[in-house]
Amino acid sequence: MLFNSTAFLLVFLPIALAGFHVLGRFGSRQLLFIWVAGMSMVFYGVWNPAYVPLLLGSITANYLIANHGFDRIAHPEKRRLLLIAGIGLNLALLGYFKYTIFFLGTLADIGLAELRVEDIILPLAISFFTFQQISYLVDTYKGGTKASSWWEYAFFVSFFPQLIAGPIVRFEEVKAQYDGDAFGRFSKSGLALGLLIFTMGLAQKTLLADNLASLATPVFTNNADGIAVSTVQAWLASLAYSFQIYFDFSGYSNMAIGLGLMFGLKLPQNFDSPYRATSIVDFWRRWHMTLSRFLRDYLYIPLGGNRLGEYRQFANMVVVMLLGGLWHGAGWTFVLWGGTHGILLGATHWAQRNERLQQLQPPRTVAIATTFLFVLFTWVMFRSGSVAEFGTMTRSMLGMNQTGAELLTQLPALETLAVIAAVALVLSSVIPNAHELMTRWEKTGLGLRERVLVPWACGIGASTCIIGIFLGTYSEFIYFQF
Repeated sequence: MLFNSTAFLLVFLPIALAGFHVLGRFGSRQLLFIWVAGMSMVFYGVWNPAYVPLLLGSITANYLIANHGFDRIAHPEKRRLLLIAGIGLNLALLGYFKYTIFFLGTLADIGLAELRVEDIILPLAISFFTFQQISYLVDTYKGGTKASSWWEYAFFVSFFPQLIAGPIVRFEEVKAQYDGDAFGRFSKSGLALGLLIFTMGLAQKTLLADNLASLATPVFTNNADGIAVSTVQAWLASLAYSFQIYFDFSGYSNMAIGLGLMFGLKLPQNFDSPYRATSIVDFWRRWHMTLSRFLRDYLYIPLGGNRLGEYRQFANMVVVMLLGGLWHGAGWTFVLWGGTHGILLGATHWAQRNERLQQLQPPRTVAIATTFLFVLFTWVMFRSGSVAEFGTMTRSMLGMNQTGAELLTQLPALETLAVIAAVALVLSSVIPNAHELMTRWEKTGLGLRERVLVPWACGIGASTCIIGIFLGTYSEFIYFQF
């Protein structure tokens, strides 16, 4: 079920919210966990009911290991082996469904195997609930707070606003909220802010991301099919996709945070205007922030982080980003995308420690522009179906696939204006992002600019809902594929 579908907006969400607040007024906290976990299973099962037992089984196995297994083993080495087994179980599940076809296909391509598998369906959200449960295992192994019951843990893992595409939540971030007096109580301010941020996300997805997709997809499809793409088309499509994925993921993140607020929970920030980043390090502090945090805390630091010298730090960054790229998708373009980011991250950290290079810092606008240009080329890599397709598109962007006359192709007016509008909207600070809104709300309440924005945002959201009802025009989020 999609957040931008009429079934979710007009049926599922009103029922889920009404039941939650009624139980919050008259029921117990345990009933709240049961209600939302149950509704989350319905939400997940709409996609494919056959995979609900898989999700429940994964939740139960991790709960038993973390809440009962660690407590019953006193020997440190045996506890560690249980942790490794638990992590291995999660990774084995993810690996089978997500990477079997990729690895067997790769072995077959290089002549090391003949078996190919073509019909493994990737369970929705498996990349996200796997990482979230690994974090719970590791934290409880180290003595962190545990869920008080299976239902509380099931609520934590399956909470539908963040189940499908994040944010990747750590239990300690929400446990205090579960135990607080405000959990389950109806809050006008929380509902209003949640509705505003959700509507902002809905508008980003429906009005911006989906329309930019209509500019990017035909060109990438032509490139994949071997149809010549002009330099102008390649640049417009690459820019359109860069802003499509921006608004798509920003829209999802806002909708998830807005939904969390409607249920009385503040989910961690996951997106902070990443195209305003002045370096690739800054970019990864702003893009998919909870994934970056997970990779840092549960992979980069255990590998040694920056404690073992510059060369080892560089290698650790490349390894972490290679695995981060593979997490995004089972394909060599994702591996190449992650590795490229890892190399530049390592080089940037080295440059930041070099005193001479620090004195040559470019102006902020130049730093933002060069960072975005790198990100744009790697998005082309991310979007391409193969390394060969990426190479063809890049050659088109560099003018290497056309004659001199073709380079002078007139810019399509409508498409160009759409991309320029997207650039201006992203780089402008006129409209605050969700994090800025939440911070201002918590400190001072809504200011004049936000009070003007509220009716506009809600009006746009209502309009897109009506359009969706009559036209049925809604699409999956890009991160649903991972």
